[in-house]
Amino acid sequence: MKNKLPLLYLLVFICACSSNKKFSGDNFANNQNYLRWNKMLTDVIVEDVFNPPIAGRIYAYSNIAAYEALVPGSAGFGSLAGQLRGLNKLPAPAQKDNISYELASLTAFTTVASKLVYSSYLVNDFYKKQIDSLRHAGWDESTIKNSTAFGEAIGDSIFSWSMKDGFRESRKERYVLKSFTGSWIPTPPDYMPAVEPYWGMIRPFTMDSVGMFCAPEIPLYSADKKSPYFKYVSEVYETGNNLTEEQKIIASYWDDNPNVSTHLGHMTYFAQKMTPGGHWIALTALAARMKKWTLPETAEAFTLTSIAMSDAFKCCWKEKYRYNSIRPVTIINETLNRDWNPYIQTPPFPEYPSGHSTVSAAAAEVLTKLAGDNFSFTDSSEVEYGLPVRSFNSFREAAAEAKLSRMYGGIHFRFANEGGATMGKKIGEYVAENIKTRAK
Repeated sequence: MKNKLPLLYLLVFICACSSNKKFSGDNFANNQNYLRWNKMLTDVIVEDVFNPPIAGRIYAYSNIAAYEALVPGSAGFGSLAGQLRGLNKLPAPAQKDNISYELASLTAFTTVASKLVYSSYLVNDFYKKQIDSLRHAGWDESTIKNSTAFGEAIGDSIFSWSMKDGFRESRKERYVLKSFTGSWIPTPPDYMPAVEPYWGMIRPFTMDSVGMFCAPEIPLYSADKKSPYFKYVSEVYETGNNLTEEQKIIASYWDDNPNVSTHLGHMTYFAQKMTPGGHWIALTALAARMKKWTLPETAEAFTLTSIAMSDAFKCCWKEKYRYNSIRPVTIINETLNRDWNPYIQTPPFPEYPSGHSTVSAAAAEVLTKLAGDNFSFTDSSEVEYGLPVRSFNSFREAAAEAKLSRMYGGIHFRFANEGGATMGKKIGEYVAENIKTRAK
C-alpha cells in the first residue's frame, strides 16, 4: 500500500540521463518527484492517524516550504512572504551557482514534514534514499551541500513560523460538553470525545481572522415531527433506509475517515484511510500529471490548494463549536429508531457545518482556477482502500458529489452540506484571488 520505491528509481533515471550533473536549478520540466513527496506525506499521515484539521495543517506548511525553496530559481514566480499572516522575509541562497532548487525544495519539504508528524523516521528515511540516489548518480557534493543547506534554511524558517500559529495553545484547553436542547453529544459506536474543539483559534494563512467567513444560520432545532427542522431529520433517515448501490459507493468513496472502528463481539479493530484533505491532495497530483505542469506550477498548485483547505478547516471548526449542533444519529435514535445507524461512521465532532463539504468546495475553487472549469478526470486515489474509480467533468462537480455524500452516509443534514459548501466556496475564491504566486 505504501509504495515509495518508484521515486528512488525516477530520481536515479532523471539524474543518470542528465548531461549536467551539477544542475544549476533549471531542471524543472519533470514534476513527478514532487507528486511522490506528497504521496509519501499522505502515507505517513495515514500511518500516524492524524485527524483532518491537523493533516490539513501538515500539508500546508510542508508545501509552502517546498514552494519557497523553488522560488529563487523559478522565473516568473514570487514568494508568499508578506502575503501570508506572520510570514516575513525568508532566507536567500548563499550562492546562486552550483545549486539544485529541486533538491532544495525536497529538503525544505521534508525538513518541515519530519517535524510535524509522529513517524519522522519515515520522512527521514525517504529523504536519505533520495540523497543516496543522487550521490549514486554522480551528483557533485558541493551541489548537494549548497542545495540542502538552502532547503534546510527555508524549512527551519517555515517551521519556526508554524510554531507561532496557536497550535500549541490549542492543545492545552480541556473541552467541556455544552448542554442545551439540540446540542452535540458523543456518538456511537465509540462515543469518542470532541476532536479539535479549539481549532478555530489557529492563525489563518490568508484571512484577518477565521470569523471572516461564517456559515449561514441553521434551522431552529425541534424534535417535533411536523417542524421544518425535522424534515431534514426525516430526509436523512429515509435516505439511509433506501440507499441505492450507487449512493453507497458515493458515501464510501468520499468517507475519508482517518480511523474507522469495527466491533466484533468484545473485539475492536481500526482501519486507517486518508483524510478529506489527503483526497484533494491526490486530486491535485492528478491534475498536475494530466496538465503536465512544470515543477514550480505543481508546487504552486499544491501550496494554494493546501492553504485553502487548511483555512477552510479553521473556519469550519470555529463554526462547528459555535453551533455545537446535534448529529443525525442522535436525534434519529431518540425520536424515530433507537437501533438506526448511519451507513458510514459518524466522526467525533459537532454536525454543522459539514467539514468535507467546506474543504472540498475550497479546494475545488483553487483547482478550477488553475486547471479550468471543464477539466474532466478519473480519480483512482481510493482504489488502494478497496473502492472503485470515479469520473467527473470538473472539480466543482467532484465537490458537489462530496457534499451530497455526507447525507448518503447519514452523518450530516442537507443544510449542513449546503452551508459548508457555501462557506468553503468563498474561502477558495478568496485564496485564489488574493494570494499572488506569479511575479509581476
